[in-house]
Amino acid sequence: MRLNPVGTHLYIDLKFPCQQKGEKSPVVIFSHTFGGNATDNRRMQRILIAGGIAVCSFDFRGGSGYKSGRSRGDMRAMSIFTQKDDLDSVIDLVKEQDGIDPQRIYLLGASQGGLVSALVAGNRPEEIRGLFLAYPAMCIPDDAKRRYASLEEVPDEVEIMGLTVGKTYYQYLLDYNFQKEIRKYKGKVFIFHGDNDEIVDASYSERAATMYDNAKLYILHGEGHGFSKKIQRLLARFIINEILGAAKASS
Repeated sequence: MRLNPVGTHLYIDLKFPCQQKGEKSPVVIFSHTFGGNATDNRRMQRILIAGGIAVCSFDFRGGSGYKSGRSRGDMRAMSIFTQKDDLDSVIDLVKEQDGIDPQRIYLLGASQGGLVSALVAGNRPEEIRGLFLAYPAMCIPDDAKRRYASLEEVPDEVEIMGLTVGKTYYQYLLDYNFQKEIRKYKGKVFIFHGDNDEIVDASYSERAATMYDNAKLYILHGEGHGFSKKIQRLLARFIINEILGAAKASS
């Protein structure tokens, strides 16, 4: 089903597993990478749905570039904080849907979507049952500070990995206390990072794991920034196992 929250112009795709009448399913809300869209890691999403978990994927406003996005928005007006607002809107809408168990909302974020998911979980710790982070871009604050000492130095347009963002991207980024926000989440956190990641060094995930009270870090040999089909399958089964139990994951 497609959801269209009033006033947000967000493209949201919510898919349910097979359900009995009146049954409510846990849901994984997937936040895509910088420049990606709701179809990122589609293989993983399909396995989760087949395994009995609802999956909500969406396009961040102005967040797509390498792929076309269906949410309204200009990338030059996008930032970590507009994406945080987007994810908040998605959670608010999804938890009200028939067939969704509002007590079992999980976040799955990849790269920049992982950082955004971590921030949202920190701000809504009682609502998020678990947090899964795939090669999260915890490097973004450091990257910003290496580029610019102050917002005044930031030009109106900046190229990042072949895509153009605006000055808005750096607003608040240079002096925001990310660690303080992230640490507020006390639930289970699972972090997955490849040791061959050339965009976000695995050391950032190692550091992030120490910020949480209840985190597990998995370093994946030979994997880069974006996981292979094999790892996507294994990760999906891992998530099913964590949410529904071992019997469901092996079926």
